[in-house]
Amino acid sequence: MVHESTALSGRAKRCCRRVSTVARASPEASRSTIILALLAAYILGGSNYAAIDLALEGFGPFTMLALRFLFAGTVLYLLTKIWSEAGARERGLWADALLGLVLLGGTFGGIALAQTRLDSGLVAIVLATAPVWAMAAGPLYGDWPMRREWLGVALSLLGITALLGFDAAPSDPLGVVFALGAALSLAAGSAATRRMAPAPPFRAAAIQMLSAGTAFAVAAFLSGESGFLPLTPGPSMALLHQSLMCSVVSFTAFVFLLSHTRNAVAMSFVYVNPIVALALGALLLDEGIRVNAVAATGMTLLGVGLIISKPEETNLE
Repeated sequence: MVHESTALSGRAKRCCRRVSTVARASPEASRSTIILALLAAYILGGSNYAAIDLALEGFGPFTMLALRFLFAGTVLYLLTKIWSEAGARERGLWADALLGLVLLGGTFGGIALAQTRLDSGLVAIVLATAPVWAMAAGPLYGDWPMRREWLGVALSLLGITALLGFDAAPSDPLGVVFALGAALSLAAGSAATRRMAPAPPFRAAAIQMLSAGTAFAVAAFLSGESGFLPLTPGPSMALLHQSLMCSVVSFTAFVFLLSHTRNAVAMSFVYVNPIVALALGALLLDEGIRVNAVAATGMTLLGVGLIISKPEETNLE
């Protein structure tokens, strides 16, 4: 009996170690739900850069972000009141308010300021360094990436470097500093989210948006941005797209992924976003696109594939 029990235990361990999945999904998170969340983060997140560029034609950066997050946060909060969300809140509201300042305030504030000086595609490329900072800090918390993840990150970084091109030197160093600050804020906010006590993701996202929107409203007032709100169709529609598609849908998908997948999977959207941003920049903003984008896109997608398909190994001992 002891021998049979030991054999069964060994087979169980081997079976668990052979399980391959895109995420460490909780029982409530099906594979199809995770894939839909990834697509929302990939495509809608990539459209964020063109939408910001178009909205900046009619709004100051802080005013634009204040309106975006206050509106999106209010919509999301009302939705959570209509549809009940599973899961209990185990962290304080102040924690989500602080997360909003870092994850949304630092990230999108840096992006908007950078896009007043740089092309949207270039800003997306700089932001794609965020997972590198997050993975580099992982071992400090005992989170050691596997070799497959490092290979995926390396291929993705090579891809975005090729997208940038050796002949495309940044025209404004301060713009690059703003974009790099956004990448660091994204990495720091993502790491903090994963290490805090859990909370219902959509209600948490609503609080974070309202916190960031309030901070941006104060920043708009202190910076002297005009209180006049233009009603021109282009910037207004771009702002509406940011609020509903890029915030309510894409960001809440990202918050969901942070709670249900590995960090490398949740942040893999930053490798795909530059491809979408460059394509939309060429179509909508008359930003140039180079022939090396085709090879770079393939390399980037291969890297993302390695990251999100890493075999999950379960240690039962």
